[in-house]
Amino acid sequence: MRVLLRIMFGLMIVVGALLAIVYPWSADTIGNYEAGRHTLFEDGEWRSAIQILEAAQAPISVLVSMTVEREFAPDDARPVLTITASTGDRTALSSALPFAERPPTKPSPQANEATYRTEAGRIKDVTGGVYVFEAAPAEAEGIAFEEVEIILRAGAFELDPRARPAGFAMIGLGLVGFLLSLRRIMPRWTGGSDDRRSRRGWGRE
Repeated sequence: MRVLLRIMFGLMIVVGALLAIVYPWSADTIGNYEAGRHTLFEDGEWRSAIQILEAAQAPISVLVSMTVEREFAPDDARPVLTITASTGDRTALSSALPFAERPPTKPSPQANEATYRTEAGRIKDVTGGVYVFEAAPAEAEGIAFEEVEIILRAGAFELDPRARPAGFAMIGLGLVGFLLSLRRIMPRWTGGSDDRRSRRGWGRE
C-alpha cells in the first residue's frame, strides 16, 4: 500500500513539474522564432515600422526593449510607452507599458543608462498583409528616451494561465504526501523484555 502511495505522489510531482515548468517553457520556445526587429525611436526621432505578416505566423508576440538615459522607478499607474499595431483600418494591438514587471539591465553598476524590457502583448488574429507598428510616450514624465526597439516573435502557442498555479499546487501536495508515506509507524509498546514480563505478572495478580 505504501509503495502505491509513493508512486501516486511521485506521479503528482512529475505532472506538476510538467505543468509549472516544462509547459510554460515550451510555450515560449517551441516553434517560436523571430519574425522581425524594428527600431521605433533613435537619435531623438520617433518612427513607424512596417512588417508583412502571414496568418500562419500567429500568434505574434510583440516584445519591447526601451533604453533611457537615466534609470527611473516604474509605476503601474503611470505607463511610460504606448505601442500600437494596425493593419488597414483595424487596430491589431494597443498597449500602455509601465515596464514594472522586471528590473532594468545596465552596462555597469555606475552607469546611468538603463534598458527596460517587457511584452506589449500578442496579436492572435493575424491576417496576411502589411502591419504598421508605432510607439509614443505615455503618461510618465521626465523619461529621457535613447532607443525603443520591438522584436516580433512568431509561432508561440497560447499558455493557459491556470497551468502554472495548478502545477505548483500539485508539486507541493505530491511532496507532502511522498514525505508522509516515508514515515514509519512506531509500535505502540517499545519496552524491553523485563517490562513485558512485569506486564504479564500484573495480569496474574
